[in-house]
Amino acid sequence: MALAVAARAQAADSLYGRQCAFCHGIAGRGDGPAASHLRVAPADFSAGNFKLRSTPSGAMPTDDDLFGTISRGIPGSGMPSFATLTREERQSLVRTVKDLSRPREGGENYFRSRPSGPVVAMPPRPPASAALLAEGAKLYRELACASCHGEEGRGDGRSAPELKDYAGRPISPTDFTLGVFLGGADPKQLYLRLATGLNGTPMAEYGNDVLRPEDRWALVDYLLSLVGR
Repeated sequence: MALAVAARAQAADSLYGRQCAFCHGIAGRGDGPAASHLRVAPADFSAGNFKLRSTPSGAMPTDDDLFGTISRGIPGSGMPSFATLTREERQSLVRTVKDLSRPREGGENYFRSRPSGPVVAMPPRPPASAALLAEGAKLYRELACASCHGEEGRGDGRSAPELKDYAGRPISPTDFTLGVFLGGADPKQLYLRLATGLNGTPMAEYGNDVLRPEDRWALVDYLLSLVGR
């Protein structure tokens, strides 16, 4: 049994080295040879800032979250889809990413010190309507989304030039009109981005203390209505 486990671990490391290390680095610190050439910095797993999650802000993603990111990729970044890998290969990459989520100073693994926590509940999406869209537009104004994303959602808000990630690197807010969303344009993924925020970026979570589930769905409908404008 021990030999089988060791063999699987070695295979996973080899797969990570072939598919991921060029951008993310051998130790998963986002410092691979290609990192400096990418418009969006590759994730530093050791920092523990996983953006695409179904869990609350500050919590670790679930295995399903990591598997989905590996499978879908991250539109608008250098992270491609690895859907061509077998399910077992993608699952092995999930395990490797979790193993690499260790702080730079050699402390405890983030997935042990900060567990994934409960998955955010998501009620069914209500039917599209003019009232829902109007409510979404109203929330966009009230939450000051335009300060970063711009009045028309083009990512050109007054605060956009000043935005930085956790490492002090400049980042650009999403231009909704392009229809390129980090977690994909699936309405459920957009709902999660609003509910959980993007760890390591200025994009905060809009939890139940700020928005009701129906408010999030209204905002999702409004953001999708900006695509192609």
